[in-house]
Amino acid sequence: MPQSLTEETAPKMLQEAFKNFALATFGQISAEQYVDLQRTFIGGASCLLSLLFNEMTPGDETTDHDMNLMRSISREIGEFVEDVKRGKK
Repeated sequence: MPQSLTEETAPKMLQEAFKNFALATFGQISAEQYVDLQRTFIGGASCLLSLLFNEMTPGDETTDHDMNLMRSISREIGEFVEDVKRGKK
């Protein structure tokens, strides 16, 4: 169950996700690699958030456009992950 977000806990979620990603994907890496990877990870998250804010339909109701956008992003990420697993990326 998701925890309730507060101003204190919300900023830590992305950092925790990054730590889990880095450990699961790369294991032990140098401090320099860690910083570069963190910058890339946070940069990607920032781009995704901007894309969502700019492309989603304003308002409280989810629209077909919003759902199609989410499916498209999910599909693109899934295809990338599969390419990585197959050694194509």
